[in-house]
Amino acid sequence: MDISLEKEENRALLKISNAIVNLTLQDVENIFERFYMADKTRSGKGTGLGLAITKGLVEKMNGNIIADMKGDIFNIYCRFRTIKE
Repeated sequence: MDISLEKEENRALLKISNAIVNLTLQDVENIFERFYMADKTRSGKGTGLGLAITKGLVEKMNGNIIADMKGDIFNIYCRFRTIKE
């Protein structure tokens, strides 16, 4: 897993990347939906709410969050406006 924080003009970009196995483009498109679980074989007690809650929190902080997949790497990007000094 890689985590980075960068400044883009008047925004801060938080990027979280992780290697994946068996994730599809449909999974990436639905990853922020409530109760969506990409890994149907998991036997844990997950509810599929984690990234839906994350999206809600990021948006309440006037940010945005998106996900993509590049090869075997899954990325989540959170962008927030920076406060001018």
